[in-house]
Amino acid sequence: MYGYKMAKPSMSSENLMDPEHQTRTHAPVSKCRYFLMGLGTTLFATAIALAVYQATSDPFLFKSGKTFKRPQIAADQQGLQDPVKDKGVVVASGSVRTTWPDPPPHDQVAKVARYIVHTSDWATVATFSTQKVTEGFPFGNVLSVSDGPIDKSSGTPYMYLTPLDFTAIDLEKDNRASLTMSEAQSDYCHKKDFDPEDPRCARILITGEIMKVENGTAEWGFAEAAMFSRHPIMKSWPTDHKFFFAKMNIMNIFVLDYFGGAAKVDINEYFSAAMP
Repeated sequence: MYGYKMAKPSMSSENLMDPEHQTRTHAPVSKCRYFLMGLGTTLFATAIALAVYQATSDPFLFKSGKTFKRPQIAADQQGLQDPVKDKGVVVASGSVRTTWPDPPPHDQVAKVARYIVHTSDWATVATFSTQKVTEGFPFGNVLSVSDGPIDKSSGTPYMYLTPLDFTAIDLEKDNRASLTMSEAQSDYCHKKDFDPEDPRCARILITGEIMKVENGTAEWGFAEAAMFSRHPIMKSWPTDHKFFFAKMNIMNIFVLDYFGGAAKVDINEYFSAAMP
């Protein structure tokens, strides 16, 4: 057999008959060992070369001496551009990803506010808590929002609520609320190296009253199109949760998009501002 050799038997007939003298001894295996060592070295060198190539060719991996992970973007549902290669601002929510134009200049605060509201897929909502252990405290929650289908911005944030949720319960007692939206939910601030708290990573604070949209009206149809086109999974949510459409009746708008403090936006200018 390969790797072994038979020991040379003695010439005596006694030895020829004795099976103990028919022994096996190991042959040298240096060729096999050298082959495995060479194979391992080759694989290791290949792995190192591949890692160096990826690091130097991908801008998300090495930047200013720091290591970054490429952002995980949801599967393309609309045939839009690759955010790593193409220009634009990408917002990914659930199974939908959307590529938007770059934001307006920071000194055009009404347009910035309108831009953030339309490109945002979710917001933080704060209400006055009615829960026993937190009653009276500001209570934050995350809600999916939309001010209209991708090609039709209304400026009014709509939402899809269930009476079982903390927010809806709070609103039954006091419908005053605030919404906060940030460019940090897109890839814009990441590409610019802006921390979410950096003023240049623009954010908007809206205060007002959240109201139910009357079922069967034209506005109800618009709210349905606004929410379901941007959040299609909502169509399959359980009917026994009694979801309903609601909207924010805007009373105040504040924008922080640059150094020097937040700017108060005139509501009429906000609704008349055009998307970029």
